[in-house]
Amino acid sequence: MRKILVVLVLMTGLVMAAVKPADYTEVENTLNLIKQAMKDGQEDELTLYTAALEIVKKATVPARAEEIVTRILAGCRVKKAEFNQMRKKFSFLDAIISYAVASQTGENWKEVITKRAEKSWSQIFQEKNLLPRFLREMVQALEKLCPQSVQH
Repeated sequence: MRKILVVLVLMTGLVMAAVKPADYTEVENTLNLIKQAMKDGQEDELTLYTAALEIVKKATVPARAEEIVTRILAGCRVKKAEFNQMRKKFSFLDAIISYAVASQTGENWKEVITKRAEKSWSQIFQEKNLLPRFLREMVQALEKLCPQSVQH
């Protein structure tokens, strides 16, 4: 009986530790953000969102989502539990754009993603004077998150 209880506790821990992958709605919302940037003529944001879309699409696969999050955790010094807590409130897109912004501003990832609750990405980019100045660097930061292949 104790063994069964131990196994159940361990499995619960594993499930809770797993990263929530991106879902179809998040991919669709990213596409809508791209459409809006196109309509508004925001070329720099369009470039950034297009790079982010590739990562969000790949993050729909649980193994890839885990790899991407592992890279965010390493790059931003965030604990997985903190990431998972923020992931409940924010999209995968918000998580990776926050990573790109934090990588250029030196800010804490959690502070950046928390600002997203109050402002749009356009407002944050303007406030921090990030685009076009750091466009290339932010796109490169996003590309580093995306593993090229998953080993089985």
